[in-house]
Amino acid sequence: YKDLKEKNTALCAAVQNFYNTPSDATFEAACEAWLVARMPWEQSEAFLFGPVDILGLDPNMDSWPLDQVAIVNILNSGNFDDLNWEDGDSEDEISSSQEVRGFHTLEFLLFKDGNPRTVSAQ
Repeated sequence: YKDLKEKNTALCAAVQNFYNTPSDATFEAACEAWLVARMPWEQSEAFLFGPVDILGLDPNMDSWPLDQVAIVNILNSGNFDDLNWEDGDSEDEISSSQEVRGFHTLEFLLFKDGNPRTVSAQ
């Protein structure tokens, strides 16, 4: 989990760098950081109990399937509140939020047909 935290911190920095300085190079760096950060998560999935289970890390980091339409709608509307839920929300509301966040959502945004997207030709 230490490795997971470190690599996800680097992923966050790479995505922030792309956001601040959009280019094919910073986008490729974000793609590479995603691949590197994904590895320790895959290795840890056999141990989805204890705090990882209690804190709900799996459905928040690795939910599948994605709601690609909702992801695009959130990006177009800028309403990022749809990524969150509150105590008392229904299971459907929580599930809807989880289907638009995590590794697979970032994968959808970074890659297309198994290849990194580019800034200039989406």
